[in-house]
Amino acid sequence: MLASFLTAKRVKNYCLIFIVVNCLMIALSFARTRGVTFSGAPFGGDFIEFYNAGRILNHYGSHRLYDFELQQDLTQEYVAGFSLPYVTPPYVAILFSPLSLLPFSVAFLIWIFISVALYVGAGSLIARLELLPRGMTLLVCLAFPPFLMLAVAGGQISAIGCFIFALWIYLMKRERKFLSGLVLGFLLYKPTLAVFVVPTLLFGRQFRMLFGFGIVATALGALTVLMLGPGGSIQYLKILREFSALVGQGLTPAAMHVDLASMVRQIAHVDVRYLIMLMGLPFVYLLRNNPERVIIPTMIFNSYSPTYDLILLIPLLVLTYRSVNRSLQIMVFVVSFLTVPLCQFTGIQLITPVLLVLCYVLCIKDMLQSRDELQSAAALNSI
Repeated sequence: MLASFLTAKRVKNYCLIFIVVNCLMIALSFARTRGVTFSGAPFGGDFIEFYNAGRILNHYGSHRLYDFELQQDLTQEYVAGFSLPYVTPPYVAILFSPLSLLPFSVAFLIWIFISVALYVGAGSLIARLELLPRGMTLLVCLAFPPFLMLAVAGGQISAIGCFIFALWIYLMKRERKFLSGLVLGFLLYKPTLAVFVVPTLLFGRQFRMLFGFGIVATALGALTVLMLGPGGSIQYLKILREFSALVGQGLTPAAMHVDLASMVRQIAHVDVRYLIMLMGLPFVYLLRNNPERVIIPTMIFNSYSPTYDLILLIPLLVLTYRSVNRSLQIMVFVVSFLTVPLCQFTGIQLITPVLLVLCYVLCIKDMLQSRDELQSAAALNSI
């Protein structure tokens, strides 16, 4: 009933209204340029940490990237009372080195345009694969609430991952396996995103793709050692372990995590991250012939899945729109709009159960149907 109510014209109007309202809210935040926004969040959000990483790289050297006292001092120049530690891999700071030479508000504005360009590029690539109407597809993608509300307004870098993921899918579907593997290697800008993808490729015997991935992974590992030194690299691994422990203890905001382990931790107050990750392993084998779908188990069963990374689902949702019931598609959009404020009030992420349903539809039900169809076709051919 809900799906029939939302005609193409109404969907277009709703998307335009949502985009315009969010763009106005982001524009209003620039009116104050420093301190906190009208919502109480720091202006620029987490972009502050990336901007500071670029400043440290430019003026203090890469060996001080994880000097948290220095990071904190730089943060206080823009917004007092907030702590925004930079724990992203050191090579990501290179991307923000040029932006950090500009005034903060100008750099943030440029980053917003870069994020939009990357995100639109991701949607365009997948739309070409499915021969979808480009304008309407991009409009719906831009209206996906986590993009403007969390990734853009929050100063996050998820648009990088979204573009990498879409380009990987595009090249993979075009049978450019080695090149797609090279692209996939850059997903290590956030290593947790590759936890389920790599073993899925291994089970699928995608060795050319894995070879390309390995080349980029080796290069990024060597760059890390070059930037931090051997001792600094070991110290960075310790920092990541400590950060993971903080996440496991629930010391980060629950509203900003969509993984199943975070949901269980909110309800039962126990750390089940590694048990949940084991639950995700069957999908690694099940999806060996459709590795692009593993991004859904990655969001659910990973040890760290922030809400703003939900935009990485967009390339897959566009690619598989014929396989997903329209009501479920609508539910994903609507719940993603409500889930953060409701979680701040109740402590429970509503999007997590919806993702579990989506995971069942795309990673179990659809796979089983495809297998049955292949078996039926083979049986008919043998007659």
